[in-house]
Amino acid sequence: MELRRRNEILAIAYLLLGVFIALSLLPAQITGPVGGVIGGVLWKYLGLGSPLIALLCFTLGLAGFGRLGRLD
Repeated sequence: MELRRRNEILAIAYLLLGVFIALSLLPAQITGPVGGVIGGVLWKYLGLGSPLIALLCFTLGLAGFGRLGRLD
């Protein structure tokens, strides 16, 4: 598999993970029981820093598509 294709697949995975984590942090149970557990654990242990996990995933996803330059 080409390096570019692999980076794009990882970027899509990071973007999807960021969306899932962001939705799991909402008070509504949009992501089901798994997202509820993940959101609860993140809020319990990271508090207001838990949205930074979703932001990190978004940033890695955008960098994988070459929108932010290289992150090594």
